[in-house]
Amino acid sequence: ERFHNKNHIDKLFRLFERSQEKAARAGLNDFKPQISDDKISKSPRNTKRKDRKNMNTADRIVIDEDTSIMRFTEEAALFAAGSAVQAVDDVMKGQTVNAFCVVRPPGHHAERSKAMGFCFFNNAAIAAVHARHTYDEVEKVAVIDFDVHHGNGTQEGFENNPYLFYGSTHEGLDNPDFFPGTGREHETGVANNIVNRPLPEGSGSVVFRRKFTEIMTLLNDFSPDFIIISAGFDAAVQDPLADIELESEDFYWATVEILKIAQIHCKGRVVSVLEGGYNLNAIASAAVQHIKALLTIDTQETSVEEAIKQLAATTISSETNSDSPPLPPLRLSICTNRKSKSGTGATVKPIILKERTVNELLRIGSQKLKFSASKTSTASGQVVTDEILKAMKNDTLVLFS
Repeated sequence: ERFHNKNHIDKLFRLFERSQEKAARAGLNDFKPQISDDKISKSPRNTKRKDRKNMNTADRIVIDEDTSIMRFTEEAALFAAGSAVQAVDDVMKGQTVNAFCVVRPPGHHAERSKAMGFCFFNNAAIAAVHARHTYDEVEKVAVIDFDVHHGNGTQEGFENNPYLFYGSTHEGLDNPDFFPGTGREHETGVANNIVNRPLPEGSGSVVFRRKFTEIMTLLNDFSPDFIIISAGFDAAVQDPLADIELESEDFYWATVEILKIAQIHCKGRVVSVLEGGYNLNAIASAAVQHIKALLTIDTQETSVEEAIKQLAATTISSETNSDSPPLPPLRLSICTNRKSKSGTGATVKPIILKERTVNELLRIGSQKLKFSASKTSTASGQVVTDEILKAMKNDTLVLFS
């Protein structure tokens, strides 16, 4: 099983070879970028400006107006895809809980048979297919993409496979010239496994978080065995190529939301792969927040019993103040130990409690999950009470054994 078809791979390697041949004819093969503490020199210091320009174009092969191959492209593209694959292996073998691959070139525009949009190999999609193909316990893989541009390549490769999920927030189609011009909300895939949430121009944190939460709800329903993040940071307010106005903290929040789903379904298995970003300061700031989330969230698997102990420990006084404002509706994700239809994993469905009472929980829960009153008691005898429900905040996970 592979993501890219053989013709695409063969064509790229022919182009890589042609670029190397052009470099050899231009006498460029002996030149390597000079790396120092303060800068990377793209050409020898004693060359004239005209000669430096010629060196930068002599080995170039143009695929489209955004995408060119030069003599270092092959190595960079293979390392980018390979690092995503290696990260999956490291996570699956328990060598790390999650990973962030800081790679170039990006990948999510590369279709199965086409390089485009600075992308040659679809790094995230390749990692997803590798996880499914290599590990028996990985049946369903999701790619979540918050790059400001729609990942047309990932969608094209996933939409006909019900075991692959793609969710994307991206700048919408207000501007018909905005690249790549795909990602409409009505595109849902063969099994509702494609979720596009376009953002209007000028959208900030509020709109982004609302749309992203919609994707998380459907990702929860998908119940992935592994999650890949296409982590583009060009939706940052400082980025020059788009009109979305996210702050660095939004990327922290989005990462945490993904990790919550990963904790429920796939033992915290997450690999993030860098996609777009065209302002170095914005990339740096957003990436720091992204990494902080990956490092500070405990993505180790939590047992049902331990989760319930943590929940039961969150209590408040049963006395309520009549002058207090009414509690807002509580959105819960209810998880049980019962097998899903596929025979594996837990049953997880979101419910909303308008009233914070056990009776309301039972009424809604019986409709959604068919559990009875006895299901509100844990295996160790701890009971979910009205007081515990009143102590919860929105978007809480509740687990019943």
